[in-house]
Amino acid sequence: MSTEKQSLKEIINFRMQKLERLREAGVDPFPHNFKPQILVMKLKINLKF
Repeated sequence: MSTEKQSLKEIINFRMQKLERLREAGVDPFPHNFKPQILVMKLKINLKF
């Protein structure tokens, strides 16, 4: 395996371990906090679909 591929594999493994540690600590690694401003039904009524 080339050095570049090995290095990439090491980076990916490190990141996967870090991700697992975050999850074990109860941290959502990909949090979201989207709050809709308008409901789809209201949009449909306003746009008359």
